[in-house]
Amino acid sequence: KLPNFVKFLLVNCKILRRSLRKVLNTEKYVRETDIPVDIIHSKYDNVINVESAFKLSDMCKKLDIMHILPNSNHIMDKAKINAVVVALNKKKL
Repeated sequence: KLPNFVKFLLVNCKILRRSLRKVLNTEKYVRETDIPVDIIHSKYDNVINVESAFKLSDMCKKLDIMHILPNSNHIMDKAKINAVVVALNKKKL
């Protein structure tokens, strides 16, 4: 969940919303890219729901790997970094 002050800013600050849409238009970019895309997401992310990763993978025309990190949330810690390294090492280069 987003903190209340962030929700307030997003609701009340039109310029911020417009800027974020331009910068964070991930859906547009995964649809248009011609390079392989790796999606790595945490299963228990409490800020960005794991369903968003599955939706992105459906939109992605060049999905290379999709890896959901088990037993992890939104916070990047040593265990998550190690899991990402393991996932990328399994990838065929």
